[in-house]
Amino acid sequence: MLNCSFKPTHHIDNIMLIFPLLYTALATCPEWKCTKLNLTVCTQLHGYQVHANTLVCPRDTFCRLSQFRIWNNLESPSSTKSFNCSRQNYDGFSFGQFSGKGKFFCGFRNPADQLADGQHPKVCNQDSDCMTVGGWISQCVCGLDGLKYCAAEIGSNAYDAYWEDCYSEGSVSDPKVSAANKAYWDFYYGHYVDIVSAPECAKELLWEFQILTDLDKFRRIGGSLLIKIIGILLVL
Repeated sequence: MLNCSFKPTHHIDNIMLIFPLLYTALATCPEWKCTKLNLTVCTQLHGYQVHANTLVCPRDTFCRLSQFRIWNNLESPSSTKSFNCSRQNYDGFSFGQFSGKGKFFCGFRNPADQLADGQHPKVCNQDSDCMTVGGWISQCVCGLDGLKYCAAEIGSNAYDAYWEDCYSEGSVSDPKVSAANKAYWDFYYGHYVDIVSAPECAKELLWEFQILTDLDKFRRIGGSLLIKIIGILLVL
């Protein structure tokens, strides 16, 4: 995980980081396809295909990937049942949660985290395809497009943008990020394979992508405010 000590006080389902790992045991990964379904339907199973609704859930209802995976794990491969949008609180983040938190140390980038063969995102068949330069192996995990991908270590090319943020907000010798930026990259890290493999409709439909979008917005707002404050101070 990221080498920062800050953990958002907001509750996020821990189980959503566990269920993608269950899919590594499958010979065939479920493939998500964009399909127009009834408005209240999130996804519909068709064998090893998951038909994802091109229509977003109605107001105050959400489609959580973590909950779908729990439900799907209990269904037979021949099921054609539907998983519906569920009425619940948004349960997301707010910008106020990150104000006044200061900056957090990123740690130092480890070049041994890079893949020994290829770069991320890398399609794989088994864990041994995911050997790093340092000699350890990351997991080969099912994506949402029916393929498997190597989980990415934080020092790999998958997180070039994270390290750019660390160096720009801190320095090469003292890399740091804001609280909002750290929360964004923590969440990104936990959902990396889903993010790189999701069809466009899933990015609009799934709660997890709404959270990621909000976190991205909050970290950019924080950066814009800092630039404005620096500009004001330079004028004074």
